[in-house]
Amino acid sequence: MAVLGVSEPIFLGYGDSGMENWPRPAECFATADAEEVVGRLVEIIRQLRPNVILTFDPGGIYGHPDHVTVSARATEAYRRAAAEPGGPTVLYHQAIPRSEIMRMGEMRAAMEPAPVPDAPPPPPPSEDDLLQQRRFVELSRPDDEITTIVDVRDVLDRKLAALASHESQMQGNDWASAPREAVDAWLGRESFVRVDPPPAPGEHETALAGLA
Repeated sequence: MAVLGVSEPIFLGYGDSGMENWPRPAECFATADAEEVVGRLVEIIRQLRPNVILTFDPGGIYGHPDHVTVSARATEAYRRAAAEPGGPTVLYHQAIPRSEIMRMGEMRAAMEPAPVPDAPPPPPPSEDDLLQQRRFVELSRPDDEITTIVDVRDVLDRKLAALASHESQMQGNDWASAPREAVDAWLGRESFVRVDPPPAPGEHETALAGLA
């Protein structure tokens, strides 16, 4: 957050829910009372008065229960706050185009270190890896549903620095050593679906609407 210039995080205090098929811990976010969560989010929106709300796609990118819950609760909080005077006016869901998911093998190959002569071949992907790949494909959005693609290459170094700071999530994902062409291709654009106001048929954006 320091890298991105965000001054103060707001924590709701809910616990991590774990992955899809894991036992749910007590007081985790995915099982928290929906009305309570939405009510707290509406109060935060009233306090901060954002014009644009951005959250996960309903599938949570790869099905993580907390991502799915964030999408549902933030979307409902937007709808309630948007009905109030001075409420937000634009809602986006972050989404991954299906064509990018289908090219995921290329991305992984670009990030692999150079092969060592006479080294044994890498092990085949595990069943969990294959399952996750299938889930990524299932939960991605068809390309024609993507409404907004923002070119962020001008701030890509800051984005990379922020990713590098997220140590628990970036283990094994060393973008710093990947070829710059691959970094530009995979991280230089961000994709969204504009949920509200809905786009006109065939409308596409290169920037988020509603930002000053």
